[in-house]
Amino acid sequence: MFLHICDILEPIWNDSITHRDLKPKNIIIKPNGDPVVIDFGIARDSGLGSLTHTGFMPKTPLYAAPEQVKGIKEQISYRTDFFSMGIIAYNLYFSELPFGNTAVKVEKKYNNSDLSYKTVNDCKLNNLFLSVFKINPSERPRNLALLKGFLK
Repeated sequence: MFLHICDILEPIWNDSITHRDLKPKNIIIKPNGDPVVIDFGIARDSGLGSLTHTGFMPKTPLYAAPEQVKGIKEQISYRTDFFSMGIIAYNLYFSELPFGNTAVKVEKKYNNSDLSYKTVNDCKLNNLFLSVFKINPSERPRNLALLKGFLK
């Protein structure tokens, strides 16, 4: 499912567009099991200026990357979406969120550069989590092929 969603988003990311609000509510599963990503209302083309009001950073805090929570617009990119995809994968695997279940808890962890989360040794997604759960977006995979490589 994760890989299929990445394949859906690949042409968007290749066009320098960031969804900025990836979360389970924005992924619909069709009757045949195929996912559909919806709600591109706050997507951002990194080649264009921001369309949002100064100081406004759209996001769903529980699934947002640290740069979104901290309001650092110049760091928003497809790597922001990679972080959110990691949270979705974590939530699907463990049935909970990695960094807290309230916006206040998530913001506190990010502000303290604390990306600790619980996992189990035999979790097949540990390499993915280690690759995308980084405070600095430049430390996350630089392309989709590398991201997918962490799932092997």
